[in-house]
Amino acid sequence: RERQAALWLAGRLPDSDKENSLQETLRHQWDASKMDEAYDKAEAMLVEAGQRTEGLEGFMDSLELAEFHANQAHQDNRPRSESLLEQLKPSLGDRLHILLRAGDLGDLETALLI
Repeated sequence: RERQAALWLAGRLPDSDKENSLQETLRHQWDASKMDEAYDKAEAMLVEAGQRTEGLEGFMDSLELAEFHANQAHQDNRPRSESLLEQLKPSLGDRLHILLRAGDLGDLETALLI
């Protein structure tokens, strides 16, 4: 609530810099902060994402949220996203191989569709 009120007020203040209003600057900073939170959450879920379908879903949801906020903040998020996906790759690959060898095609398909 306070954030929304501050953004609203910032949009009503006189602006000397026509390129970036205070409101826009604050919104970009807020989105950058939310992006960092989502990336931190995704990073914390790396182990679970490689072991469980629910963990993978949560990881991907956090990554998608981080990418949304990065876009809103006009920041390049590719290096951080690629780094997290690269860290996930070995454990997820192992899990997918285990599911394939066990013939658990339902869980394999679910994991691949996330």
